Amino acid sequence: MTENRTEIPAKPRRSAKQVKFLAGGAVVILIIAYLIFSSMQGATAAYLTVREVKAAAPSDRLVRVSGTVVGDTIDWDAHNVVLRFELADDTGRLLVVYKGVRPDMLRDGATATAEGKMGPDGTFQATQILLKCPSKYEEKATEQAASR
Repeated sequence: MTENRTEIPAKPRRSAKQVKFLAGGAVVILIIAYLIFSSMQGATAAYLTVREVKAAAPSDRLVRVSGTVVGDTIDWDAHNVVLRFELADDTGRLLVVYKGVRPDMLRDGATATAEGKMGPDGTFQATQILLKCPSKYEEKATEQAASR
C-alpha cells in the first residue's frame, strides 16, 4: 500500500528583528493614540447659559458662556491687567473676571464668549475672551464682495 501523505510545511518562525519591529510599531501607535486622546480631552469645553454657570458649584471643569456685554459694568485695571465686566443673556447676568490684555472690541452690547471656570467667590474666572465682530464689518464685507 502506498501512502500519499502530504506534509504541511512548518510555518517559518519570525526572526527576532521582525518581532522587535512589530513591537516597536505597536508602541508608537499606542503613544500616538494616547496623545490624540489626551489633547482632545483638554480642548473641549461645554457651552452653558448664564443661569447654568451660576447654578454650578465651583469646579475645575472648563466651560464657555456667551452673552451680551453690559457696558456700565466694564472695569479695566490697567496696572494689574485685570478686566471685570458682566455678561447678560435671557437667563440672567454673570460677573466675569479676566486677567489679560483688554480686547479692543469690548464695549456695551458686544456679543462675547468667555471660557473659564466658576470661582469659589461666585465670579467666572475667564482664561479667554472671544468677541463677535460687529455687524457693521460684516455689512461692509458683503457690500465689497457684491461690488466686485
